[in-house]
Amino acid sequence: MNFHLETTTSANFDEQDQDVSEAYWRRTIYFPIIDPIINNLKFRFSTQNLQMAKAIDIFMDMDFEKSQYFIQHYMVHINYSDIINSNTECLKAEMLVALTIPVSSATCERSFSSMRRLKNWMRTSMVQQCFTNLSVINFERDFAIKIVPEEILNTFAKIDRRLCLTFY
Repeated sequence: MNFHLETTTSANFDEQDQDVSEAYWRRTIYFPIIDPIINNLKFRFSTQNLQMAKAIDIFMDMDFEKSQYFIQHYMVHINYSDIINSNTECLKAEMLVALTIPVSSATCERSFSSMRRLKNWMRTSMVQQCFTNLSVINFERDFAIKIVPEEILNTFAKIDRRLCLTFY
């Protein structure tokens, strides 16, 4: 809705209308200026517009039963397939972020601090794949605690190699 209002007053004055009378002010001020303003206010604050404003206010309070007027008014403008498609993409992105980022900022700070130390150490000694694996172990600290080093050594010891890794 466009609520732009333009109005003008008469630019030419008659010599005989120069007297200050009620008829003069009604003709030059009230009718051209105030009357359109009153009509626009009546339109803006009509019962339908006030009912919609109340329905929006109730809708913002999440009262589904009382906001049926608002819901029914905008129901025809909704394309459900577009909403579902756009929301699934957003949800997918949010889930990826939620599953990637650690839960608390303390975990983040601790992880980045550890990664800085790891990276400094690895610059001199390891390749990128090893750095990636150590970073994953650092992020997934809960799982790393459950790892038993002896089981890993025994698994590698059973693999056929030229070196003998078993201890007697």
